[in-house]
Amino acid sequence: MRNIAGFLLALCCLSGYAAPGDDYPATVHVKNSHLTKDAGQLYQRLDVVIDGHDYELAGNPLSSSIFESALLVPGDYPARVTKDERKTTYKVTRIYELKFPDGKTEKFAMIGMSE
Repeated sequence: MRNIAGFLLALCCLSGYAAPGDDYPATVHVKNSHLTKDAGQLYQRLDVVIDGHDYELAGNPLSSSIFESALLVPGDYPARVTKDERKTTYKVTRIYELKFPDGKTEKFAMIGMSE
């Protein structure tokens, strides 16, 4: 039995399989990053692709001015869903947490989707 467990572990490592404990199993591809102002608050908005579907995400309000705010560079980022609610079959609320190369994270709410 011990040999079988060792074999399966080695097979998983060699195949690049993501273990169930992987904290950021999704990939968010950022196509476009821009700043927008709503009700006097500055937000970062992202046009992204997740699992082949187009979404728009918005970050928390930024405290700095437009001249001091940094845009997220387009590319791929590891992510995980921190909130996924479906109170009906036709409405969804979803929050993604993106992980950056330096280990920092930031949450973005899904504010748009297209077919």
